[in-house]
Amino acid sequence: MLQRRTFWLPLLYLATAALFFLPAFWQQRVPLPLENTYSMPDSIWHRHAPASLAHQTNGVLGDVTGYYYPYMVAAVARLQQGRIPLWNPQIFSGMPFMAALQPAVLYPLNILFAPLGPEWIWVATAIVRMWLMGWGLHLFVRRMGIRDTAAL
Repeated sequence: MLQRRTFWLPLLYLATAALFFLPAFWQQRVPLPLENTYSMPDSIWHRHAPASLAHQTNGVLGDVTGYYYPYMVAAVARLQQGRIPLWNPQIFSGMPFMAALQPAVLYPLNILFAPLGPEWIWVATAIVRMWLMGWGLHLFVRRMGIRDTAAL
């Protein structure tokens, strides 16, 4: 049970996580390296790159834009239609959704935030995960006997 004097601490962690992702709301941008799609040595997408594209991209994160994001788009589209995404016929010769790690269909936060769409699900789950990490670590350190100010 939380003491009355420490009730504000979880709210502080939630506000800190939301503040960290505030630029995503202001600029209407998803915190994903989607520019990697245009910067890879691909003859099809490279010529469609927007003029405002940043030329400094992180090629190591190519799997996020080339695999995780499209997989999440397909999974969220099926969830929003009210269908359970059991099978994805659009990759390879077909691949099961439920057995794949990439879309994480059964992850509770993905199910909760699926109505937000495939773009904003990344922001919402990131904020909640950051809040859970911060508040969970705070509670763990408090359990070890450290005071609130030091745990903060």
